[in-house]
Amino acid sequence: MFAKESASVLVIQILTFGLGFASSIVVARLLGPAGRGQLALITTFVSVVTLVGNLGLGQASIYFINREPKERTRLIRTSLSLQAGVTVALTCVMLACWQVVSRKLFRNEVAGGCVIAGIVLLFPVMSFTTAISNTYIGLLQFRPYGAVQAGAAALQLTALLAVNHYSALTVGSVVVVYSLAPLPALLVATYWLRRCGITIRPSVDIGTSKRLLGYGGRAWIGNILQFFNYRLDVYFVNYFWGATSVGFYSIAVSLAEMIWYIPNAVSTVLFPRTASDWGRARDFTPRVSRNVAFITVVAAVALAVGGPWVLTLAYGERFRPAVQPLLALLPGIIFLSVGKVVASDLAGRNKPQSGVVAALTSLGLTVALDILLIPRLGTTGAGVASSLAYGVTSIVLLAWYIRVSGNGLVSLLFMQKSDLRMYSAVLSSVFKRATDEKAI
Repeated sequence: MFAKESASVLVIQILTFGLGFASSIVVARLLGPAGRGQLALITTFVSVVTLVGNLGLGQASIYFINREPKERTRLIRTSLSLQAGVTVALTCVMLACWQVVSRKLFRNEVAGGCVIAGIVLLFPVMSFTTAISNTYIGLLQFRPYGAVQAGAAALQLTALLAVNHYSALTVGSVVVVYSLAPLPALLVATYWLRRCGITIRPSVDIGTSKRLLGYGGRAWIGNILQFFNYRLDVYFVNYFWGATSVGFYSIAVSLAEMIWYIPNAVSTVLFPRTASDWGRARDFTPRVSRNVAFITVVAAVALAVGGPWVLTLAYGERFRPAVQPLLALLPGIIFLSVGKVVASDLAGRNKPQSGVVAALTSLGLTVALDILLIPRLGTTGAGVASSLAYGVTSIVLLAWYIRVSGNGLVSLLFMQKSDLRMYSAVLSSVFKRATDEKAI
């Protein structure tokens, strides 16, 4: 069941990535490096605010829906109602401070209208999308979850092409498309919740709120710190080198993080499964971890070999400076792939604070290395800094997991005979099926 669910999520994420990748090519080619950099500054800022406004409610919902399935309706209603209130409040606060954000954070690299569109349109849509997606994950409804993601990506690509057909794309029009395109998919997703027996209406239960915020608060801090580890370098690159360099670096990051579709798909399924059955996870998580490590290494090697060619073919020669940071990011991407798996297990064991410790430890290193390397090495320095920080994050998470679970490092990282037999059986089955079909 786990393998089928993980495979289902992975297939949907690959489809979503393919659509998103096509959108990224359209945007990059039409906006150029500078425009792509400005867009990255806006979307990164909105992602940070979305994470801040989440308060860990999404992760808490996933945990408690699986630990207390009889209370799921009350949990979901309370979580979504709290999320709606926080989103409205944050939108008002950011709207009052948009000029400060534009001047201090973006260094006036982004037009004011684009900043306002990101605050008023993109942030609420992104916040609601995250909340609905987490609800489906908690309910173990992975196909509707994937449909929301893939549907929004398809509508986004279609809208970008339509807008460009009638008028040239600008940073502002792309922000509007990113904001409005997911709405039909979100409306359908909200309606589908009724099929799971959940009718959404405003309802806040005090006791449920305390439990959600109690668990969510521990996860929330770690998520924010880890996101800064992921994206803080974007603002350092902008500060030292400007929006054009951000455009190069954002492309490198998006390509490198393709590899994370594998651990992300697995972690999406592993977290609620661990929350519902801690005992089973002790034997199961190491098997998942070492296989993710193996597949990730293979994918990283393939990307290192073919990535430069894919990058210039897809985005054009103007984006060739993204090749070096792409290669610099890959070692850290491999390390953190394993970290993501064990972090999901720990969160399912009611240990979300492990993410706080790991992210806080690596955040100081991220800042120090960004300040040291980016002025000297540019976007390549940002890639090296991120790789080292990702490695530290994974080391802390692995140490915590080993202490909690009693499993050893070897079982988490290195393939075993049983895994090789499994791959051999799968390949034999595929070969036999192909041979039978050819004979027919």
